[in-house]
Amino acid sequence: MALIQPASVPGERLDEPRAAAVALRLAELMGVYRRPPDARLDRQLLEELAGAVAGSGIADRLALPAEGARARRRLALAVLEALEASPLPAAEIERLAAMLGLDRLATMAGASVPSLRRYARGERTTPDPVAQRIHFLARIVAVLRGSFNEFGVRRWFERARTALDGRAPADLLAGTWDPDDADPQRVRELAESLLA
Repeated sequence: MALIQPASVPGERLDEPRAAAVALRLAELMGVYRRPPDARLDRQLLEELAGAVAGSGIADRLALPAEGARARRRLALAVLEALEASPLPAAEIERLAAMLGLDRLATMAGASVPSLRRYARGERTTPDPVAQRIHFLARIVAVLRGSFNEFGVRRWFERARTALDGRAPADLLAGTWDPDDADPQRVRELAESLLA
């Protein structure tokens, strides 16, 4: 599977708490980490997340930093960057389908519903372009989960946006788009604007 190199890493513009929160939500969507109930996102949880990411084979050389806010920010950004570069389509399909619906996800991923089911079950290898689109969607959902519940996330994709020339994000993310294309990047930027 191809390594994804995002055009712009959201973490580059994030402080440590926001980078850690997006990394945590993306790790959960990827099936790499499950946040304990009622756990606060603190240094201990960030280090646990980094350990889980490294243990999953993603960024297995993540070093735990020394004390201090700058060190925690570097760790949060390193975890986020590693997750963003490492799609895990089977887990992402399962979690995104549960949130968005399999039909909607298939339309946005440019794949058929039966194919997505086979990819999620590991019966077929997910083609790189589909894996990249699924992972891009997971990254957007990880950002949106900081502002919306599951219903709100679904609505966000379906509502027309003035920043997208009156089109809905789902309209720009349908078919065989490339995450580096202009329209998907506009959708990503619109989602990331919620982090400001």
